[in-house]
Amino acid sequence: MSTNNYEDKSDITFDSAEMLHRNNKNNSSIHGYYYSCLQLINNFIVKNCKYTEAELLEKAKCKDSHNEITNIVKDYFHSNNINPINLFSELNIIKKQRVKADYKMQLIIKSEADVVRSKTIYFRKQLKQFDNEI
Repeated sequence: MSTNNYEDKSDITFDSAEMLHRNNKNNSSIHGYYYSCLQLINNFIVKNCKYTEAELLEKAKCKDSHNEITNIVKDYFHSNNINPINLFSELNIIKKQRVKADYKMQLIIKSEADVVRSKTIYFRKQLKQFDNEI
């Protein structure tokens, strides 16, 4: 299956994270959960903020690219009087766990991965809902 947009890619990454999670590969599952959210953000930016893939790739060169990309969506919401409630606080928790999973020596335990999974599901559902309402 080939992907033609960031949403497809995000769904595939999420499915991979689910498979890793079921097999107790907690660190890798968290990595996948986080990137499934980031890819969904990219989809939102291309679709609603009218960025091109080339413009997103240029943003990716920045040292703080994940925050810059997230800020594009936050600015879009703010300028359109959309209140994303807890959306980005959930993403920050996922991101902190991704940093721990990728860069710390300790392994993530199942209960931590379960929390990241539930926050990822919430984030993806909410962002897709905002995307459909716009």
